[in-house]
Amino acid sequence: MGRCAMTGSVTVPSMGLLGGMGPASTAHYYSKICRRYNEHFGGLRLPEIHVHSLDFERMNSWAASGLWHRVAQTLVAAATRMADAGVQSVALACNTMHMVIDQVADAIGIPVVSSVDVVIEAMQRRSLDRCRLLGTNSTLVNGFFQRAAAAQGLSLSEPHSDDRAELDDVIFGELTSGIVSARAVELVQRQLADAYAQGEGVVLACTELGLALDANQGSDARVIDSAEAHIAAIVRNLINASHPSLAVT
Repeated sequence: MGRCAMTGSVTVPSMGLLGGMGPASTAHYYSKICRRYNEHFGGLRLPEIHVHSLDFERMNSWAASGLWHRVAQTLVAAATRMADAGVQSVALACNTMHMVIDQVADAIGIPVVSSVDVVIEAMQRRSLDRCRLLGTNSTLVNGFFQRAAAAQGLSLSEPHSDDRAELDDVIFGELTSGIVSARAVELVQRQLADAYAQGEGVVLACTELGLALDANQGSDARVIDSAEAHIAAIVRNLINASHPSLAVT
């Protein structure tokens, strides 16, 4: 996305960001959305972002217990308050909670930028028919990414059970707090190497897993960092809402 020269008025767009799950990813989303939007328009232009931070302990406990109706009720209530406040779109800065993203979208009547949709579109755009899905155990076992991929003729495999347990431990014990240990880096690198050996790409379906990539891997077309792809889609949506005549795709 290059900077555009502004000759007319620009509508300041507003969006709602459902966050807190965890705080490191929410801060990353907020900072990067603002920076990329400003890079496009220049000056001091920024979108209005309403952040609703939720209790990660409670939300994750409900998800782990299969109490998805409570997760959905909480997210719908938060998103509805944002919609009532006048935001034009909503995004959820947590892949695990995308299990109920369709229920949120159906309830609030304004666009929801879905990480699942963005990842599937990225697989199609990069001609990645088969990818290794890395994320929390809840994301993997509930299958919403896999179902979305299969509907488009794509395939998402999963790590072995021992690796899934270690991923959960690293994600919740370290990465959600912004801690990037040598263990976390080694685990992600091992998964990438194994996927590549199987002829697969890799989907990082946890908003914090990208912290364990080096700069070169972050730009590797075989790796879809869901957080970065999601942020890019959110920014495109905001730019198009700001100045429809300068719409970007």
